[in-house]
Amino acid sequence: MSSSSSSSPALTDTKFSDLDANEKEQLRRLDDEYQYDRKVYKQQTEALAKLRSKVQATVSKDHLPYTYNCDHVWHMLFNLKNRFAPTDWAREHEVVNGWLKAVRRPTQGVEVEKWLQDLETAYDKAVELHIPDVHRTRPHFAFTNAVLDLSSTFAESWDIKLLRITDDDASTVLFKDMVREFRDLCRINKARTKPVHGRHGAFPTSLQGTEADGTPKVYKCICGEEHRYAQCRYLVPSTRMAG
Repeated sequence: MSSSSSSSPALTDTKFSDLDANEKEQLRRLDDEYQYDRKVYKQQTEALAKLRSKVQATVSKDHLPYTYNCDHVWHMLFNLKNRFAPTDWAREHEVVNGWLKAVRRPTQGVEVEKWLQDLETAYDKAVELHIPDVHRTRPHFAFTNAVLDLSSTFAESWDIKLLRITDDDASTVLFKDMVREFRDLCRINKARTKPVHGRHGAFPTSLQGTEADGTPKVYKCICGEEHRYAQCRYLVPSTRMAG
């Protein structure tokens, strides 16, 4: 019984001169593509090398170990992110605390212009993370409470406006427009008022909180009790105690 074995044809060297016109043109295109890909690869490799050096140059010496033994720049950035970037919960906690701190009544001697700028920055961060404290008219009432000692007239007039706004219409009153109005009012009064020795102007940019005779200011509500409109359990149902 005879067996036949099949064998593949032997490879032979092909010279460029052996190719016809179409084959030569195809070979040229393939070579052009190869040279282009090689050039792009070289550029990318050089760029990644520069990026690696750039990352390490911007990291302090104590934190350089986080960039060692990394096969790719991505691994370096990943290590640094895990070390320094806060978690979502930590970030939210940080933003909430920042907002609550910013919306406090400014202490005596605080520059109002800077305080308002910091307040707007804290507000933007809270809005970005959808913090409940800046939903609807909550930031507006927080602001009127914060500026009460700076201008009770501004605060109480805005309280009355806000009490007439429903939740559906809350978006029509922009918080930053309210802050801008207060900032402009501060500038007008600052330019208008000339300080007198021993007394403050009618609208200083520092904290007062007292009447002209030095006694604590009392706020009379339309319900007859002594508190601000925003704290009235008759006007604002949400302030009422359960039961």
